[in-house]
Amino acid sequence: MKLTEMTNDQLVNIILRKDDVETKLRKEIAILQQENKRLVKVKRYRVLAIGLIIALICMEFIGFSSCKTNKQPVKGKLATAVLSIGEVEFGVNIDGDGIRLITSTQPDDPNMKQVIDYLNSFYGEPEEDEPDNYWWQIKGNYENPRGMVRLRPMRGSEDGGTVIIITP
Repeated sequence: MKLTEMTNDQLVNIILRKDDVETKLRKEIAILQQENKRLVKVKRYRVLAIGLIIALICMEFIGFSSCKTNKQPVKGKLATAVLSIGEVEFGVNIDGDGIRLITSTQPDDPNMKQVIDYLNSFYGEPEEDEPDNYWWQIKGNYENPRGMVRLRPMRGSEDGGTVIIITP
């Protein structure tokens, strides 16, 4: 049946059904947007929690690795652990020179973007020497002036990977 052949009642019913569908779709979109916001918050809190855990692990390892009667860092001793930031697992090596987080994930892998964003949340925007080679300055105080966090491709490995170096 053509629109010109329909009665006014039939046309009104078509318009009302269209309006009902639009209203339902708007409500569904609003619900999906709220769920999306909730999921973003959950992800943010998860990344924050992982970061705090990493910080605590690092502080404990630094404390253990520098335990010696003369208060000098222990050279040659190595403490290790495994941790993950989002989708990326790291091996943690701690010695007297600092902390190294090592992973087989490449620096240009999309999962590393999450790690870089996480570091940006603490230290601000990084300097980039060359592609996939980032470093952040750690601002300190009089007693502990500065350190550095550096994310770069792994050297000397056939498979490649990424290393994050944290120096005091």
